Amino acid sequence: MEHTRTPLAIIGDNTMGHAIVRGGQAGGPLGGAPVVVGEPDLVKHGRLRALGNVTVVTSALEAIERLAEFERRAGRPGQVLLAVKPQMLGAVSAELAGRVGERVVISILAGMPGHRVREALGGRCRVVRAMPNLPAKIGHGATAVCMAAGT
Repeated sequence: MEHTRTPLAIIGDNTMGHAIVRGGQAGGPLGGAPVVVGEPDLVKHGRLRALGNVTVVTSALEAIERLAEFERRAGRPGQVLLAVKPQMLGAVSAELAGRVGERVVISILAGMPGHRVREALGGRCRVVRAMPNLPAKIGHGATAVCMAAGT
C-alpha cells in the first residue's frame, strides 16, 4: 500500500475547508493522507498547492475520479468533504450524480440537513454533519459532529 491514511476529496476551497486542510496536515490527521481538492476558481489553486501534499483539480467530478485512484492505491475507501456554500449543493450534486456511491460524506454546509445532502448525492452515501470553527487551521479548533438520520 502506498498510503496508510484514508484518502479524502474536498469539494470546494471555502475558508473553512481550507482551514481544515491546513490544520489537518500540520496537526497530523491528514498528514500523509492523499488529499484532492476540487475547486473551479483557478486563483485559489496556488494557495492550495502551497500546502504541500494536495492535488488540485478544477471540478468536483475530477476530484471524485482522483479519489477513486487514491482509493485503489490505498486499498481502502475514501471520504468526501463538502466545503461549498449551501446554495451550491444543487450544482455540485448535478455534477456528481451517482458518483459518490456509499462513501462517507462530511458536510460542513451550514443549515443543510443531512438527509437533503444524501438525497442530492444519490441517496446511497452516509452523511456526517460537522460544524468546525476557524481555529482548526492551527490545530486548535473544535468541531460539533452528528450522523445524519438514516445513515
